[in-house]
Amino acid sequence: MTFDLKRAMENGGRCQTRDGRPARIICTDRKSPNGPPIIALVDGDCGEILHTHSLNGRRIDDGRDHSFDLVNIPVKREGWVNVYRRRDSTCAHVGGPIYTSPEQAQSFADPMLHRVACVHIEWEEPA
Repeated sequence: MTFDLKRAMENGGRCQTRDGRPARIICTDRKSPNGPPIIALVDGDCGEILHTHSLNGRRIDDGRDHSFDLVNIPVKREGWVNVYRRRDSTCAHVGGPIYTSPEQAQSFADPMLHRVACVHIEWEEPA
């Protein structure tokens, strides 16, 4: 996963660490000759812990992934799909796009195919 600072700031500074701990950016322009510019508060066992990060979200900028690197929060999506089965087969398949509601899926169901179900799906898109 990569880190997009602009996207995190558009999300109110909310992001997470690579190992899934909630984090919030409180500063992106720290003035320090040798220190990273991002200051973030990361949830810990006893409250928030202050961490510094580079602009690319790295806790330690050595080119390797670390558990406290910042990553964007995955976007959760959901929708409905129509499931069809050929009249001469026991195999089912999903046909067509993902719809925003079961009613929309119903209205776009293909009348030439044997629709057997409308199924709710959920997924996460990468950060």
